[in-house]
Amino acid sequence: MAPVEGPHGRGPHHQASRHAPPRHGATHGSGYGSAYSAARDQRTTRLAAKDGVLQDKRRVEVLVACLAFFLYWNTMQAGFVYDDSRAVLRNPDVLGTSPWSALFLNDFWGTPMSHSGSHGSYRPVTVLSLRLDALLASHVLGRGVSPVGFHLVNMALHAVASLLVLQLARRLLGRWAASVAAVLFAAHPVHCEAVAGLVGRADLLCAVFFLRAVYDYVRYVDWREMHRCTHNNVPTKLLESPAYVPSTDLVNKMLDHVLLESKGGPQGRPAGRRCAGDACAACGVRTVVLLGSAIGLTVLATLSKELGITALGVCFVYEMLVQHRRRQKKLAVEPSGLALLAGVAGSLLLARLWLMGLRVPHFAVADNPAAKDPSLLTRTLTFLHLPVVNLGLLVWPQRLSFDWSMEAVPRVASVADPRNALSAALYLCLWRLCRHTYRRLLRAARAAEDAVEDADDVGLSPRRTESVAVGLALLVLPALPATNLFFYVGFVVAERVLYVPSVGFCFLVALGAQRLCSRRAVLVQAALALTVLALAARTVTRNADWRDEEALYRSGIHVNPPKAYGNLGSVLSASNRLAEAEHAYRMALRHRPNMAEVHYNLGNLLAVMKKYDESARSYEQAIHYRPTLALAYVNLGHILARQGRVQDATEVFRKCVLIPSTGLRDPAAHESARVSALVHLAHIQVGQGRLAQAKQDLDMALQIRPAHYETGPILKLMAEVTSGLKANETTAGKVVKKVVLKKREAALTSTPGTLLNESRCVTSESRSRVLSHS
Repeated sequence: MAPVEGPHGRGPHHQASRHAPPRHGATHGSGYGSAYSAARDQRTTRLAAKDGVLQDKRRVEVLVACLAFFLYWNTMQAGFVYDDSRAVLRNPDVLGTSPWSALFLNDFWGTPMSHSGSHGSYRPVTVLSLRLDALLASHVLGRGVSPVGFHLVNMALHAVASLLVLQLARRLLGRWAASVAAVLFAAHPVHCEAVAGLVGRADLLCAVFFLRAVYDYVRYVDWREMHRCTHNNVPTKLLESPAYVPSTDLVNKMLDHVLLESKGGPQGRPAGRRCAGDACAACGVRTVVLLGSAIGLTVLATLSKELGITALGVCFVYEMLVQHRRRQKKLAVEPSGLALLAGVAGSLLLARLWLMGLRVPHFAVADNPAAKDPSLLTRTLTFLHLPVVNLGLLVWPQRLSFDWSMEAVPRVASVADPRNALSAALYLCLWRLCRHTYRRLLRAARAAEDAVEDADDVGLSPRRTESVAVGLALLVLPALPATNLFFYVGFVVAERVLYVPSVGFCFLVALGAQRLCSRRAVLVQAALALTVLALAARTVTRNADWRDEEALYRSGIHVNPPKAYGNLGSVLSASNRLAEAEHAYRMALRHRPNMAEVHYNLGNLLAVMKKYDESARSYEQAIHYRPTLALAYVNLGHILARQGRVQDATEVFRKCVLIPSTGLRDPAAHESARVSALVHLAHIQVGQGRLAQAKQDLDMALQIRPAHYETGPILKLMAEVTSGLKANETTAGKVVKKVVLKKREAALTSTPGTLLNESRCVTSESRSRVLSHS
């Protein structure tokens, strides 16, 4: 018979009364009555102790939730910064201007997945949550699209994720280590980008579903392995045992209520009867619920962000540990769980590739320079070094940045580069840790020093080596999609991508602290307290950088000067601080001269300052470095037309109209620029009296315009052109009529055949002349 758990175990427990009456035929004076009273007293004492433990757990949960939530309270004053503008303010799927079905057809940025320029980030669950936030703010609260609600939801999701870290760690590490891991996770400043930036909603949702999926799978496996059935023919001594305590797990309580407390009980037996026999129908339902929950939550995590699929990998590692434990106990290995996880993972990968059209998205060279480097050695050494950079952000999160693209992490181009030593040291440590864990597992030691503290919290009581293995899986597997190992990604390093892998990092730190605490408890606890305080202080100060774009970009100058200066120039220009903006743009170009966007923005600034010649040169530089930058063509044509170079402006506008949107990251903005070029062309045609050509350009503009493009100016100009064409047709008709009447008067003395031929000829010549004039 399987052992019975305490109040914090995983399985369902009997809901019998704590003071059950003695069995039929027993008296209080009998030996049995005395034994029963003693057992009841022992059980009451155990319940009282467990109630104290339960209260301690609740205090820790409240502490973790409050810490995770209120550390980010100063983000409530933050606005839409960096990528938030494109992801929220310019995304029709979030603003509600597109149909609900578009959420499942477009990528995270609102571009159709079928478009060649799509980012490939299929995250409908994340976009749906952002849309609900916008809907609540604009329609229910009547405040428009305000960032406050978005930030509030992000803070709540971070608190939920921290509680899930605590819940999962209690099952795998023990109470003390779980509390340490959860507090470290809640306070770590590397999470600021994910929580303070609204684009990080994808990472937060993915983490919540990811952690709950792993937790439910662990519960499913433990229930399956313990063979805990409590439905039929339960021995009376089990109910009388002082070890028996009712379940406190909310999900198990709900399942008990559905499966056991219904009228008549399972299989028609009276409600309230329990047993500890083999599996039955009710237990089958329980396993299906837990397993289905794990798989369903993994799907939701994957639809929130792509790395959610790695939850199946963590479950796979845990399943392998359980099968290894079965082998130690001379039990048959059951590969069905491993096969199921592999099948689900394969299905999700195939569905993901199908959604992307069996192609890999393309990114700009500046986003990930090493991916485009022609040298295989440089690519290999650089990508091997990036995990060192990521680990450094987790260990010492002082040097943080909103963007790590371009040359923020210089490429490792030579074997002699000293950074290769750090890479080798990291992989050596990982290899030794994995080898040590594997050898410990092979020894199958069940010594007391390997047992995890507080077995009631971990059900199957996995040894410390197994906990290390799960921690490594949580650290490594979620980070794999961003390592450029399987495919190139659109960034070098991203702090928000570390949100889920940091769970494994916190697990390993907590396990190390737990081991050290057995030797020098006071010193270790003091060090942990100081570490948490330092992390919390850094989190609060880092949040201040995300309050507005100027503060954010200034904070990134020391990491990524060209990107930070370029974006800072745009912010200063919008604030009418033109001299500062020009300095920022020129500083960005000094660090990286081939930035087309900076050349374009500098051209806009110089045009405002009425330095038209310099502005035109900046636009030409932008076009040189990016021939598909349609907005640069539009503004260059406008400057040329202002300078009286109408023919040159017409040629520039025509080139802009002919640029296709294939492979572009933001096709909607590109099509808007093409529409603007057509409108400018129509104005030039009207000024030159070529109304028919102007009407053709306007018709094309109406045909290709994006849904969000304002049609008012186009329709107004179209009305003027149409009115002019009608006036010309009226004038042409009068001219033709006068010529025909004169010919008829002159031909009264002519023959009918001659009159007909001449009238046809004159009419044809007159129409040709009028159309040519128009």
